[in-house]
Amino acid sequence: MESTLSEDEVSSFLRLTVSGEVDYTSFYQAVTEAEKLLDMGNRAGLLFDGNKIDRFNIPNHICQQMAPNLFHRERKVAFFSAAPLAFGMARVIQTYSFNNNFAVFKTYEEAVEFLVANTDSSATDFTLSPPPSAILNTDP
Repeated sequence: MESTLSEDEVSSFLRLTVSGEVDYTSFYQAVTEAEKLLDMGNRAGLLFDGNKIDRFNIPNHICQQMAPNLFHRERKVAFFSAAPLAFGMARVIQTYSFNNNFAVFKTYEEAVEFLVANTDSSATDFTLSPPPSAILNTDP
């Protein structure tokens, strides 16, 4: 997996671009580095570009464990990708994160709109069924 952190030329948000085959270790390292830069720059949010992801090699149970702690809850993160695989896996992470400040979109424009909005977007306000306690329960 390759990742690049840069200032988005249009929106001025920090932009994390990920490409290639995504595995847990490299994904977590890229997100951690982005979070550090966000903290240092006192930025409001992160644009996460997943358009160049070829393969997502993180098992479902690992997504379930890492998602709730992946991003700061007070900072908005907008993942965007038109690629069905990356979009779908990001939605899985979004569902497991229980975080209304992490949203997934198919287009750059939608992602930027979410980041600049002052209020919670109804697109990210969802209810899970079954409840989170039933999903996370590992008892037989």
